[in-house]
Order: sequence, then C-alpha cells, then structure tokens
Amino acid sequence: MTEVVKNSNVVEVTNQPGFQESLETLQQRLLLCEKALSEYLEIKRLTFPRFYFVSSSDLLEIISKGAQPRQVTRHLLKLFDNIADLRFKDSEKGGGPAEDGAAVAIGMYSREREYVSFSEPCVCEGQAECWLSALETTMRSTVQREIQEAVAAYEDKPRDQWLFDYPAQV
Repeated sequence: MTEVVKNSNVVEVTNQPGFQESLETLQQRLLLCEKALSEYLEIKRLTFPRFYFVSSSDLLEIISKGAQPRQVTRHLLKLFDNIADLRFKDSEKGGGPAEDGAAVAIGMYSREREYVSFSEPCVCEGQAECWLSALETTMRSTVQREIQEAVAAYEDKPRDQWLFDYPAQV
C-alpha cells in the first residue's frame, strides 16, 4: 500500500511482481477475520437472543460499550418493545452507584416518556448480555407487580382514576 501511495500510476503499481498474490493473501486473511467475527457475534446472540433484533454493527457497539450501560441505552428500543431509556441512581441525589461503581437502574421510560419504577433496582455491571438479561427479568417482575396491584385496586377506584394510576401496558 505504501508503493500505491507513492506511485499514482495504476498500471505500474498493479504490474509489480507479487502484487496480485499479496492482494489475494490479504483477502484470505480478511475473510478469516470476518468469519471469526461472525462466529463471535453468533455466540453473543445465542447467549442473549434479543441480540438477533439488532444489526451486527449495533451489536458490536453494544458489546464494546457493555460496561457503560448509559451508552447502551440508546439501543434499548431495538432490543425491547417500547423501552426507550432507563433511569439510574444518581450519585448527586444521594443514591449513588453500587459500591463497585456499577450503574444501578431504578426504572424505565417508554417512547412516550411514561415512567415505571422497578420493583427492585437492577445492577448493570459485567458483560452487556449478562446485565441485559437481569434487566429483562427485572422488567418482567415489575410488570407482574403492577398488574397484581392494578387487579387488586380495580373495584376500589373509579375507572378514570384507575386508568391513570397504572402504566399503560397494565
């Protein structure tokens, strides 16, 4: 490639001895790297099946920023239906992150900015697929809790008040 930059005449550069073999070798090495990357991404998708909903480039970004959950949240809409963002414990408000500095999610926002607080905080640490699985479990238990509370309160409250007291999904 250094020779290509030095010489702008395409015919001279491509007629150098061994040039085609060099390009073919580079192409084979590139294919090997692409295959290894594809296998790695498939392993990640098998570990957390919701990764099948995102492109390979988005998945690479999620994996590379997995230890920074606040940066992964921009991909939540692709992974979960209508979960647009998370609320984390804020150190300025006295909640502080977990002892080891991990982000702790305390609630979720829909695309319409409806907020639902989690029944239990979710510690978002480690590999992305691990804490995203924990987040999924937390979301399920939170929705189950909300449904149980809504069913219990259904007959006690007027319907218009009841509708606004619980998340839209409930």
